[in-house]
Amino acid sequence: MIRSYNPITKTVSSTEGAPITVTPLQQLCRNTILNAVTLKRIHKYKDLPLPAVLSKKISILNLQDFIIDVEKIGPQDHIKQTYNATCIFDNREVIIKVLSKDSQHDTSSDNPDFILAFEEDEIVCCIYEPTESLGDNIKASREKGTTFQETFIWKTIAGLAQEFKTEKYNPLMKISTSTVRFHSTGEMFLEVPMNTGDTGHMTEVGGGMDSAVYEAPEVLGRQDCSEAAFSWTIGCIIYEMLALEPAYFDRSGTNPFSVFMDIMQGTHPPEPQEGSNELREIMHQCLTVDPNQRPNLDNILQACQQFLQTH
Repeated sequence: MIRSYNPITKTVSSTEGAPITVTPLQQLCRNTILNAVTLKRIHKYKDLPLPAVLSKKISILNLQDFIIDVEKIGPQDHIKQTYNATCIFDNREVIIKVLSKDSQHDTSSDNPDFILAFEEDEIVCCIYEPTESLGDNIKASREKGTTFQETFIWKTIAGLAQEFKTEKYNPLMKISTSTVRFHSTGEMFLEVPMNTGDTGHMTEVGGGMDSAVYEAPEVLGRQDCSEAAFSWTIGCIIYEMLALEPAYFDRSGTNPFSVFMDIMQGTHPPEPQEGSNELREIMHQCLTVDPNQRPNLDNILQACQQFLQTH
């Protein structure tokens, strides 16, 4: 028995089968048809010679068509209103994002992982293909004892630098290996709130100092920030892809404040054992306390292009 969560009503129900409010025969027909056309191609039901009553049942999706396993929900899921789910008629793993009716949401042209959206109780449920974060990949590599190919690292760096150059982001945003994500196509994107405010920023940093910190010294010190702060973050992410652990976190587990001091005083983390000299050099340049001494985004992109053109 699976306990399924409904993010609209905030309730939990026990699910043993497909809880569809139709007659058993209609339910069987509906699920058989939807399993054949699949969630991604659900609009194809219009091409089938179906009775009107069954056609209507197929076209109307709702949250009862998905199982959000209560045991797999994390704290951040509720904050982001985004949940991993299973589609009951084809066992497809998807992501459900819950939005207010007036909110904007990605269409298939904006996001290659967008599948469809439906409304329920004045709420919009957007369905997406699952994505993987860079943090997930790093964790998997650490558990398996494997390392990243250097070409992948350079491509990821280039993607990050290119994203930061779009000016959609500012240094006060919470960026980490968990917010670096990959579409099912392999395309990289950043999943961070698109706002420019810094409300709660220092509270989050202070409250989570026992976890990884990716902010530049000038960001933590509330000083004026430039794009050089992004270079610091890129340096932290390079380090994590090489060492398979964050550059700055409380390694002792007893003194979280030491992380802040290490960053502000320019104390470098242990040297990673992996990576070419060129990759380590760009990493060290990015992790320079003085922002004026760091490479800018164009410099980082140029280094990436030089490597990728010769490999």
